[in-house]
Amino acid sequence: MKELSKMLIITLIPKRVYEGTFKNGLFDGKGMLRWKDGSFYKGELSKGKQDGYGEETSKEGDVYKGYYSKGNKNGEGKLFTNDGNIYNC
Repeated sequence: MKELSKMLIITLIPKRVYEGTFKNGLFDGKGMLRWKDGSFYKGELSKGKQDGYGEETSKEGDVYKGYYSKGNKNGEGKLFTNDGNIYNC
């Protein structure tokens, strides 16, 4: 039996809004999470967590571009700070 992924926008009150695909009731595939403070993540998710390549923008405007595993930054990535600095992570 083949399982279908669905594209939805859901507000998870009060913490965050998710726009993307679901599988087995969890965030899965490509999507975007937005938090109440203005920070957001756009990228790959698996089993409800950031997993694969993604970009996370903080409320201050710093941007991390890199890889995640099970919700944590993992592997190569770069941090672009709002004051113009770039760091390899």
